[in-house]
Amino acid sequence: MIALYICLAPLIVVVAAVVIAAGVVLLPLIIFQITRANRKRREEVRRFLEELGPQALLVWHSRRGWNEFCERNLLPALPEGVMAVQDQRRRDSAYKDRRAAEKAHGVPSQARPYLLFSDGAKLRAFSLNQVLQPFKSQGKPDTAIQHKVRRVILDQIAALPVRRLVESSAKSSPNRAISD
Repeated sequence: MIALYICLAPLIVVVAAVVIAAGVVLLPLIIFQITRANRKRREEVRRFLEELGPQALLVWHSRRGWNEFCERNLLPALPEGVMAVQDQRRRDSAYKDRRAAEKAHGVPSQARPYLLFSDGAKLRAFSLNQVLQPFKSQGKPDTAIQHKVRRVILDQIAALPVRRLVESSAKSSPNRAISD
């Protein structure tokens, strides 16, 4: 047994030297690839935000009973200038740039529905989940609920430093809804 270890010792030393040499050569390449991928993602996020420009979005989804409420009471109550975006699937590749921008600015931790504000360089998100939770059970269209929801959204917007974005985008684009 000892003789086997003595015979394999040079082989182990050679293998260890090759592994160390490969690590020394490959580690900078791996770091370079990671850095390049991060830089590319940051550039994509920057380009997406520039294309989006100053914009206010309401991001909502159809999970956990929100669909009926959003379609019947939340969307009709949206103020002018706020565009609705339905998030149907988190892994939809058609909207990966928006999701990457959200991730870069800490938005994925927000509970839906949330208001998403872009000033062309940064994203800010504010969850409406808790303030709209009492109204969520109202699946039927109800103008009284819509007025309350609109008031909640306007109060939320009024408390934000980005209020001017909503007012300026209301002048430039009509209220519309899209879905991912």
